[in-house]
Amino acid sequence: MKPKTILKIVGGIVGTILLGAIGSGFWERLLAPGLDWIFRTSVQLINSVSLNYKNGIYEAAAKGFHEDYSHRVFLIGILLLSFFMSIYAARKHEKMNDRFLQRYLRHKEFFQNLAVLLTFAFIVMSFYSVGRHGAINQITTYSIQSLNILRPFVGEKKYLLLKSEFFLIRSFDQFADFNSLIIREANANNLNLPVYEPL
Repeated sequence: MKPKTILKIVGGIVGTILLGAIGSGFWERLLAPGLDWIFRTSVQLINSVSLNYKNGIYEAAAKGFHEDYSHRVFLIGILLLSFFMSIYAARKHEKMNDRFLQRYLRHKEFFQNLAVLLTFAFIVMSFYSVGRHGAINQITTYSIQSLNILRPFVGEKKYLLLKSEFFLIRSFDQFADFNSLIIREANANNLNLPVYEPL
């Protein structure tokens, strides 16, 4: 192998590592906190309008960690794959391709407006879904960590009662009562619970 080729390969590897490091730092310092703020703000905005939405978040959190979000992402992936496969199949079939092209040209403005509308709807639904899922995860993580911190200090019976209280939550008010209860127990035992900011 020529030295010039080796130099190009080494340069490519070093460049890739540098770009990855810069991208990772950019994500960690700017994009991740910015997106977290956008998701949290969108959830708080919907919470201020709909009490059912707010209660639904706390009810879902009380169910613990589950794969609902992964199933939705999988479903979206399958739908997008099916959509692109049908476009590919249509392109291979000349008659169908000509027919579609003629219809598209006749109603070009309608299809363009529809594409913009669907894109906007997809973005709104993504923010709604990701923000809600993030809020549920924060509440569940905080609650389970707090219960596990308290467990050795309050005894098994009290721990099971508190855990039962958590799983019975169906609204924000019930969560607020549960949260007051675990904070009181933590204060009585001089314990620091994880930081949590209610929605």
